Amino acid sequence: MPAQYFDSPAEYRAKRDRLVAAMRGRHNNEVRLQKTSASNLFRNRQEGAQRLDVRDLNRVISVNPDTLVAEVEGMTTYETFVDGTLQYSCLPTVTPQLNTITVGGAVAGGGIESSSFRFGLVHETVLEMEILLSSGEIVTASPKQHRDLFYGLPNTFGTLGYILKLKVKLMPAKPYVQLRHIPFTDSKEFFHAIDQIAKSGQHEGIPVDFMDGSVFDQGQHFLTLGRLTDQVPYTSDYTYMKMYYRSIKNRQEDYMTTRDYVWRWDPDWFWCSDRFGADKWLVRLIIGKWLLHSRSYWKIISWDRKYHLGERLERLTPKRPKRESVIQDVQVPINKAPAFLDFLHQKIGILPIWICPARDFGSHRFDFLPLETQGTYINFGFWDYVETTRDPAKGYYNRLIEQRLEKIKGTKGLYSEAYYTPEEFWQIYDHARYSKLKQKYDPSHTFKDLYQKTVQRG
Repeated sequence: MPAQYFDSPAEYRAKRDRLVAAMRGRHNNEVRLQKTSASNLFRNRQEGAQRLDVRDLNRVISVNPDTLVAEVEGMTTYETFVDGTLQYSCLPTVTPQLNTITVGGAVAGGGIESSSFRFGLVHETVLEMEILLSSGEIVTASPKQHRDLFYGLPNTFGTLGYILKLKVKLMPAKPYVQLRHIPFTDSKEFFHAIDQIAKSGQHEGIPVDFMDGSVFDQGQHFLTLGRLTDQVPYTSDYTYMKMYYRSIKNRQEDYMTTRDYVWRWDPDWFWCSDRFGADKWLVRLIIGKWLLHSRSYWKIISWDRKYHLGERLERLTPKRPKRESVIQDVQVPINKAPAFLDFLHQKIGILPIWICPARDFGSHRFDFLPLETQGTYINFGFWDYVETTRDPAKGYYNRLIEQRLEKIKGTKGLYSEAYYTPEEFWQIYDHARYSKLKQKYDPSHTFKDLYQKTVQRG
């Protein structure tokens, strides 16, 4: 097995023991992770906290193609995880869109992708987790052991404990993916087709392995269906001069290697590369394909956080309109999806919009993913700035979204921009339940609480 992908169980235990010693020997009550991957929160990092170095907890431990189960370390990026599992003709059942996302981070933050209509969110594909608590104790959480933590940890962003190792479900893979891009002018027909495919697992008699959608404008909805296959007439390459998202409107059918399909959104961070000028052919030619990667865009974001580049630009261009950052991934019951899309067109105006269906298959509800639905729901992803005459720091447009979600019983991924008051937040996320888990698993409050981590500013 290639060393760049795999650790032995003994190597993992040595890393785990080092982290236990570091946690028990810390001299500061506040702790945050030191890692090479980007944070999945667009928030300022915790200053003054002692760093817990988890950078080497980044390998696959085992892949069993017979049982379709893998063991993987928590800080392993999906890039490493996918490369390791493809050697066994397998894939993680749900692989988030950007290859710098870590497996533990996807569980702690609610990862989703185009196979979620078959398997749910990332945490619903996990069988077991080893979790490091603030006391230095390691507990195994599963539906049978520490089940309160197993069902309480997803979407809590490391505020109850850190995931060191996971057992994750896999799916069989084939070398290629066939894609069909199906246009719809009517949003109700678009979402109806999604619901029918989610329930049947097929379209026009052809099995569907992957499904997501893109909304480029009012009346321009595209449903993309993927099917794993052994043979294809050609393959398209969207890792350099060609951009995947632009192909959606221009091709009815397409073929990619399975690996390229999994990372189809990564070179352009969906369509956000245009924010950095990387959608221009000359810029792409100059910077090279190896910089067309979510890792590069995360570095730019990191530099902006550290050096406040955007704020300095605003001061240098006083006539430039004020802009509010709107970074949102929200979940809406499918029967409310057409109306919510109309709301986005009328009140927010961000385009394109990513559409990802998912289904709730679990008999046990996860505590802090409070979507009140069973069956199909829709994740809307939209990320941009909105020009405004109001104070961007007060989040007028983000508040509009939060208020609309409350009315339609939707919810949001907590990496999103959030402006909830503490009272609003804890009505949604069950303060009593969270406090009970916090007292049990982090009584010293070494980690921030969920509101502090995901909403509180300053």
